Amino acid sequence: MTDRHDASETRPAGRPAGALSRDEGGRDTRLLAALARGDHDALAALYEAWFGRALGLARAITRRDESFCLDVVQETFVRIIDHAPRLSRLATRGELDRWMGAVVRSAAIDLLRKELRRSAREQRLARSADSLGDGVERERADWLLEQLRALDPEDAELLALRFGRGATIESTARTVGVTIGAAYGRIRRAIARMKARFQEIDRE
Repeated sequence: MTDRHDASETRPAGRPAGALSRDEGGRDTRLLAALARGDHDALAALYEAWFGRALGLARAITRRDESFCLDVVQETFVRIIDHAPRLSRLATRGELDRWMGAVVRSAAIDLLRKELRRSAREQRLARSADSLGDGVERERADWLLEQLRALDPEDAELLALRFGRGATIESTARTVGVTIGAAYGRIRRAIARMKARFQEIDRE
């Protein structure tokens, strides 16, 4: 009859369940030392082991879409590489996991704050642009009124009828008492003069 051994019988005496063996502890020590040195293989192994966990933690913290959370993961590993020497202070895999979690949370919060600042800045710029646009429109309206006042009264009336009231060229000519051709010609010449004045001001 084949002997069957319970898994507990193979556990070394005095070693509690879940405790690291000396070999496991040694591997952690070597991993942490390699990470602290910036060893590429060790960093790649950490990336593979933590990518999914970091992404899940970023989602839980930010409640944002995948694109944003991937930015958090990227920022997390950039910070890990930048601060690799600090890993030499860690003694166990558990300490590494806790430190990694803290880096993910810090990166997530910083990116959220950065986005809020950017959003607020964009809103301020949009409001400023709207205000500036309103100011420009007012300046243009004032300038146009000034130019109309400087025109021959009949030319000013032609422009006011044609563009201010939206009258047809036929109706405009009839109201002023000139032919359609004359009305059209005078309107074109008046617009040309105003355009030339505007270009002179723009060059100044």
